[in-house]
Amino acid sequence: MPEYDFLFPDGPHNADVASIMDMTKSENQDWTKLVNELSTSGHKAWWFARDGNWQNVDGGYVGLEESLDFVGSYMKEKGPIHAIWGFSQGACFAGMLCALLQGKLSNHPLRKHLPPALPTPIASVVFSGFRARFPQYDSIYEPGIDVPMLHVMGQDDPLVNSERSETLIKIFETRWRA
Repeated sequence: MPEYDFLFPDGPHNADVASIMDMTKSENQDWTKLVNELSTSGHKAWWFARDGNWQNVDGGYVGLEESLDFVGSYMKEKGPIHAIWGFSQGACFAGMLCALLQGKLSNHPLRKHLPPALPTPIASVVFSGFRARFPQYDSIYEPGIDVPMLHVMGQDDPLVNSERSETLIKIFETRWRA
């Protein structure tokens, strides 16, 4: 039986949770405590969403290109990578990676941030995933994503409800939907 490693890279950006979370709420305090106890790197992010009010008139994900550079180097160094998984923002990023690593997007402007020799993953597992909400990322999703995906949704997820998750599910090819 072949051996597999499970790799879990953190996003390359430090996230100042005090500036984005209401730290008077006990659940946010508990989450921060858990991250601080279990993580050697603290709170991390793949990007920061800007809704047209900070250096990014049309909105967008600040730091996305750097994250693609980072994960591309990581995948090249640690590969071969057979499947991509992610949770919440990481699940959105996993969907983008699955799309960008397909041959049909080899000329996409964001693809230049990934090494050319990286193969299309054979599977994806996402938890509370969603489609990037800004229109400049629509071209990533337009051809569809032809990678089998297991998408786990939380019925009571306060941040990524089932409707938001379904925006990503609908992009994966219908033959992979159960």
